[in-house]
Amino acid sequence: MRIVQNTFDNVYAEGISIVNVGLNASAYNTFYDVGNWFQGTTSPVTPVIDINGNNNVSIGDMFERTTQYADGLRPRIKLNNLNGIALGMNVSNIVFYESNVADLTVANQIAVGTYQRTAGIQDIIANNSSANLAYISGTYISSFKMDYTIVRDVYRRSGTLSAVKGQAALGTGFTYTDNFIENGATGVTLTAAADGANVLVSYSSTNTVSGTINYSITNLG
Repeated sequence: MRIVQNTFDNVYAEGISIVNVGLNASAYNTFYDVGNWFQGTTSPVTPVIDINGNNNVSIGDMFERTTQYADGLRPRIKLNNLNGIALGMNVSNIVFYESNVADLTVANQIAVGTYQRTAGIQDIIANNSSANLAYISGTYISSFKMDYTIVRDVYRRSGTLSAVKGQAALGTGFTYTDNFIENGATGVTLTAAADGANVLVSYSSTNTVSGTINYSITNLG
């Protein structure tokens, strides 16, 4: 089946459900009030697209459901830990910050089976300051990596911050590392801190000049 370039609205549960079958594709569809039991997009109940079979894809589908209302139980596209592919608006359980303000519009990612990579985004490294970059829900993401590049004055830094969440609400067992190379001191410190079972990634900078950070987060659930 090919389900292409349609508009879905006022649909009680899933707009598309693919179960125990392969070789199906959903592409370039738009989903409005879908999967909310007719209670509106701020009251999600089911996934919008449920792909519960191997060798199926969703490409370029777009959703009114925002990241704020998409989680592991009610994502935009649910792949059920099988080897389907979702390329489009499917970020869940990660909140990105832009200039230290939560931005719930950032939604694009590549999901290949249980592997997920968010689209790369850019944020400002303010001079002589501290700010948040991302907040990751430990309920559905047990560990993650953040690949990043920092540009500040004439200095460049490339690295990967890796974190494993705590095993309980108090963050027991939480740990992280930040491995990087740079051509000079960028004066930026990246940290990951347990917030209960969740993880907050932030930075602090020395007093020189402002800069930028480009980053993308990957996880395997």
